[in-house]
This record gives sequence, C-alpha cells and structure tokens, in this order.
Amino acid sequence: MGKVHIRSDGTTAIIAFDNPPLGFLTGEMTGQFDAVLTEVLGRDDVRALVLTGETPGVMIRHFDLPELSAMAEAMAINPPKDERIARINPLGIYVTNASWGKVL
Repeated sequence: MGKVHIRSDGTTAIIAFDNPPLGFLTGEMTGQFDAVLTEVLGRDDVRALVLTGETPGVMIRHFDLPELSAMAEAMAINPPKDERIARINPLGIYVTNASWGKVL
C-alpha cells in the first residue's frame, strides 16, 4: 500500500511518494497527496515545495493501470471538477521535482 509522507527542512516542505517496489501512484495516494498539500498550503512558514520519492531513483513511475482504467470509466459518466494542483501557483510557492538527486 502506497503512502505520501511530508517533512520539512527549514522553510521547504518535502512531499515524498512511497510505493515500493514499482513506484505506482494509486487513488488512495492521490487522496493522501491532497491532504498533505492542503496542510502545506495552510502553513505560513513554507516558501518552497519539493515533490520527490522515497525509493531511490523513483518518484512516480506511472499510475496503477487497473485503477486508472476504472477511474476513466467512472469519469466518462461523471466528469470531475478537480483543481488540487491549480491551487499551488497562485500562492507563490516555488514547486520543483527532485529525481535521482537532481533538481529539475
């Protein structure tokens, strides 16, 4: 079962995706991500946000395909109105991705 962890380093919040050994993102993890993102966006001390993975060399390989297929079928019937990611940039938080020890 995958998990999304949050930790801080000074004014930087670090959100790490953890689903070894394959590094797939799951629907449950997207809910966890939403919760930790909401927490980060509510903090006045955060000036930067890093998204990374707990498994060395892996952030997210791709979404779990059986889950993705089921979600696509459900979305065809009832399209979502999801703006979770769009909430980041208007707040002036710098967002980056650290993979393989490099900042992209």
